[in-house]
Amino acid sequence: METERVAVITPTFNRENLLEDCVRSAAAQTHPGVVIYVCDDHSTDRTDALMDRLAAEIPSLRYLRNRHAKGPQGPRITALEEGTEEFVAFLDSDNRYHPNAVSRCLEAFRADPSIDVVCFGQECVHHGSARGSELEWIENLIPELEGDILGPLLRTEVAVDMGNCVIRRAALERAGGLDEDLPAYNDLELHIRLARFARYHSIPEVLMTYLVHGDQITANSLLRGRGLLRITRRHRALFEEAGAMETIMMRIFGHANHAPGPGGYQLAFQAFALAPMASLRALSARVLRR
Repeated sequence: METERVAVITPTFNRENLLEDCVRSAAAQTHPGVVIYVCDDHSTDRTDALMDRLAAEIPSLRYLRNRHAKGPQGPRITALEEGTEEFVAFLDSDNRYHPNAVSRCLEAFRADPSIDVVCFGQECVHHGSARGSELEWIENLIPELEGDILGPLLRTEVAVDMGNCVIRRAALERAGGLDEDLPAYNDLELHIRLARFARYHSIPEVLMTYLVHGDQITANSLLRGRGLLRITRRHRALFEEAGAMETIMMRIFGHANHAPGPGGYQLAFQAFALAPMASLRALSARVLRR
C-alpha cells in the first residue's frame, strides 16, 4: 500500500520558546508520510533562526512566513494552499503529539473509508502563567464522536477542536476551507460546516498534550464572545433547529460578563438583540447591570 501523506500544519507567532518541542513531536511520528508545515505569522522574535536550524535536521519540515500578520487562521490557510497531502492535521505551536497520533488515526481511516474526520483524546496541562510555568493541574479529555455529530455539537454536548483530529483534505475543501476573518472559535465554526455532511470517528486514547496557559486566544473573553456571536448569526437556523439557541446565547453572555471595559457591554448589547427568548433577554440585562 502506498504510504498516506499527512500535512501537519502549525501556525505560530512569537512562540520560539514553545515551537521546537511541537515540531519535534510531529517529526517523531511513527507514520513515515508526515510533512510538517510551520507557517510564521510575521513573528518578531527568533522564530526564523529556530526554523532554519530545525529545517537542517528535519527533511520533512517546510517553513513558511507571511509577509504581514494575518491572524489565527491566516497561517493555516497559507500552509493549506502550499500542500496537497490527502490528510490534514492542525497542531498549534503550544501542543505536542504523542508518537503514534497520526498512525492511529490512519488506521481508523483505512478500517472505514467512509470516515471523514478522526478525533482523539488530549491531555490538557493547565499552567498559571502565560509562558508555561506554575503547573496547576492536568486533565484528560476523551471525545465521544461517532457518525453524525451536528446536533450534539451545536448543543455543546460534545467537544472537538482543530488540534485533536485528522481530516480528509477532500472533506475540508467541500466544507469551504477555513474562515480567515473569524476572531475566535475557529474550531467550532469549521466543525459545524464539516458536520453537516462528514462522518466522524473517535479514538478513545490520549494522543496529544495540550498546554493551557494565559498567552492564548482562548484566554481572551472579548474575542471569544465576538467570534461566537458571529458564528451564531451565521448558523442561526442550525442552532434553532437543534434547540441550541439558549445554550449558545448563555455562553456569549458569559464571555461578555468576563470581558473588560466597553467591549464587554457592546458584546452584551449585540447578544441581547439576537436573543430570541424572554429569559435570555432578562439574563443579558443582569449582565449589563454587573
